[in-house]
Formats: sequence, structure tokens, C-alpha cells
Amino acid sequence: MSAVTYAQAWSDHVITAGDPAAVVTVNVLSGDTVFYGDRNVTSSNNQGSLTVGQSVQVPSGQSYGLRSASQSYVQLVGQAVQTQAVRVNAGAFTVSQTRDVTITWPTPFADANYTALAILVDAASTANANALRQIVGLPTASGFTVRVAAGTTGYSSGQLLIHAIGIHD
Repeated sequence: MSAVTYAQAWSDHVITAGDPAAVVTVNVLSGDTVFYGDRNVTSSNNQGSLTVGQSVQVPSGQSYGLRSASQSYVQLVGQAVQTQAVRVNAGAFTVSQTRDVTITWPTPFADANYTALAILVDAASTANANALRQIVGLPTASGFTVRVAAGTTGYSSGQLLIHAIGIHD
């Protein structure tokens, strides 16, 4: 989901673009050069400049000050950080059995640049401290693999659940 707004950048004040939970793209629609940087941005103190038709992305959690050389119209497009969660039944396990379980996202990420987290839940409440899990290999856009080792207690199907979360970078 994205949100779009428009603003007018002037030479005598700074407007701020940024969001704690979204990537914001600044597009220069018309006018003069737009300088971006910290809240004290000027034509001589900046991280870069844009002309009509150019854009820059403000990373999630950061903000840029925008100041025009004279007067410019800019478009600000915010794109929320993609987050997904899924629960997967790890299946039945015999004592000491180890198996890889594939986690597949309901909607593939745009790429493999995300943080994958996996938590093994013992729904049988057997308090089996020997049940292990680890992420093996690198994630792909569509998912990742978790290695589960049953330890000293076997499990029926549905007793071991993997709760997985993916947060795009």
C-alpha cells in the first residue's frame, strides 16, 4: 500500500520527508533544483540535489529536509515496509528425527532482502528441551527452510508448529 502527497518546496524554508515505517520516494515534478539532506539543508550543505524528473528514496526510519533553489513542486510517495507472518505444521517426528521444513510466504516478497525469523512452538506441551530449529540456507523471495530436530521425544502431527515472520529490509 502506498500513500501519495504533494508539496511545494521553497528557498526560504525546509519541508521534511520521511516516515518511521515506510520508504518515501521524493519526485520533483516542476520548478528548480531541490536539495535534500538534514533539517539544515542548503544549496552548499546537502546530501544531493534533484532536478525535474529525478527522484530519491528516503529509507524507512529516516527523514530528509527538502529546500528548493527558488520554487518547486514535489511528490512524496510512501511505501509501507512489507511484513508477513505464517504458521506451519512441522509434521510428525519420531525420536531423534531431523527434517527440513519449508516455509512459504502467502505472497512472495519482491526479493530475498528480508529478515526471516522462526519460532518453534511445542503445542503438545511436552517441555522437550531437545527440540531444535535453525534456518538453513539463504531465504528466497518465496520462503526459507527451517531444520527441526525432535530430540528425545517424538511428536504427532500438529504438535510442533513453526511461527515464521518476514520483514523486508
